Amino acid sequence: MVKGNLKRVIAPIRTMTSTAEIYATLPTMNLPQLEELATELKELIDELKNADKEPINVGDTVSFEVKGLTVTGVVASQTAKRSKVVASIVEGQYSINTVNLDLVEAGSTPVESEIPPVSEYDDRL
Repeated sequence: MVKGNLKRVIAPIRTMTSTAEIYATLPTMNLPQLEELATELKELIDELKNADKEPINVGDTVSFEVKGLTVTGVVASQTAKRSKVVASIVEGQYSINTVNLDLVEAGSTPVESEIPPVSEYDDRL
């Protein structure tokens, strides 16, 4: 639910009859008022975006996308705005600097890179 601050901050705006009047009023507001208005509007927008979503609870199986990967897992814990998900399935491809990888198990044979060696492009350099 949106806090009462929104009503206080935009009370003068509510009496306006046109979008032009609202836009004309914004420059007259001081920085703290604009910051508070922006915060409250963001919360209202988020609330409206999530109004039709089913509630998520601990123990639910969920999926989401992050950095081009689809992650599926079970919600382990929650706060009011965040959930910790124990990932069980990750699908997709992700590019990462090799020095940031830790070897879990070596493959049976190295896989050839899809990128041709630089020597194949010598005549173009």
